[in-house]
Amino acid sequence: IVSHYFDSWSQAVSLEGNAKLFCLGMMKLGDYGAALFLMLSGYGLVKSLKGGRVTFRFMGRRLQNVYFPYLIIMGLIDLYNGAFPDLASVGRFLTASSHWFLTVLFILYIAFMILWAVPLPKWLRVITITLFTFAFSSCLYLDGRQDFWFCSNFAFPLGVLIAEYEKETKWICQK
Repeated sequence: IVSHYFDSWSQAVSLEGNAKLFCLGMMKLGDYGAALFLMLSGYGLVKSLKGGRVTFRFMGRRLQNVYFPYLIIMGLIDLYNGAFPDLASVGRFLTASSHWFLTVLFILYIAFMILWAVPLPKWLRVITITLFTFAFSSCLYLDGRQDFWFCSNFAFPLGVLIAEYEKETKWICQK
């Protein structure tokens, strides 16, 4: 959120010197914030299920907790920047196609929800979500989207892995 704010601010205000450097530094936080959010999302999804399966109620809560706050915050920033000149731009915004992160997050969430709706061993789910992320990210790469943002996609299965095998690896942290 901070990086989006400073990105919008830098476009609206002429910055020089230390203010410009500070603004660029704050914008760079988004690179790491996206990866951290994806890792925490993978971790949080597994932990939220507490060994259960995905339900419609669970999916509804994810929309409520992720999609709507993102829409409100980014909508206000985009509205301020004049990003809605026509009805089509509003539609692209509401379907998240104008913001790569939410689109990627939804695709990973949908893959997760499909996998966790099926009774599979955890090792198979972790491998499958990792392979899915690799295939999905490969498609993005072939489409010319190979910058840092899309490399952060692999933080999602890492979060899933950590959550699934947290009990088995606690001894590593205790030494």
